[in-house]
Amino acid sequence: MPEPTWKSEYEIRENERIVFDYQYANSFPRVGQLNSRFTLTSYNAVARGNALLANERYHRSALRYTRFTGIGGLIANASITFNRKVRAIRNELQFEGINHYSMPVLTDNPETNWMAYGSYSNRVAFFRVGGNVRLSWFDYSQTVNDILANNRRTSHQYTVNMRTEPSDWPRASVAYTKGFNRFRGNTSSRFTTDQLDASLDWRLLRDWSAMAEYTYFRNRNTRTGLSDSYHVANAALDYQPEHTPWGFRLTANNFLDNRTKVSNSISDFLASEQVTYIMPRVWLLSVRYKL
Repeated sequence: MPEPTWKSEYEIRENERIVFDYQYANSFPRVGQLNSRFTLTSYNAVARGNALLANERYHRSALRYTRFTGIGGLIANASITFNRKVRAIRNELQFEGINHYSMPVLTDNPETNWMAYGSYSNRVAFFRVGGNVRLSWFDYSQTVNDILANNRRTSHQYTVNMRTEPSDWPRASVAYTKGFNRFRGNTSSRFTTDQLDASLDWRLLRDWSAMAEYTYFRNRNTRTGLSDSYHVANAALDYQPEHTPWGFRLTANNFLDNRTKVSNSISDFLASEQVTYIMPRVWLLSVRYKL
């Protein structure tokens, strides 16, 4: 089977270039997709393979741009990727209450996937400031309960971040990410997310150092108005005298005593909510001896 490829590269100037790739290729089914026996994949899901599957055919192209101006200077990256399957393997689904059955079939329904990414960072005074953007659009068709639905799944994420740059400063960073996720087909779902991350690594005195991490996450279902959020933080205080092999470390895991993490996800056919139970606050005193 022919798989033509093309690659072009253009150097605008030193440390700045544009690269274009194209490929028309095949993707072959996995072993599990060919197994015609029933398999229990979760407590409410049964899958069956299809021994008649053949290879998928798809176009893939990518355009990438990079630029940097040396250590400590500007760094910029951007890329756009386009994938189009002209022959695709897609699961057919049958729902019975909360249970569902799936079997892969080879279809001629085209699938299109666009992805874009961009990042930029530069030094401003004593800080490195930057941000990035991740965008994706996925259009595909899927049969659910003998009804063919045209679906679109989108995901957009925008991040800004900042961290200290001088090596003799405490290492500190903060980042904020805003996300938008949407599914549209026979049903529709929309979620927005907010995430704040911060970290600190600070050598207080000659023998003392402190470390801390903090994450705030909020998830909101814009169709129902329901939202969930959680805070997770860890910290440690370390004491290592210069002229002794003994060292001590006091660690606090989950010191805000958060008990659950709630998040939402969107698959090819289902929007779901996951609840993760985490250990309560833990204090740990460690003593070490260096040989």
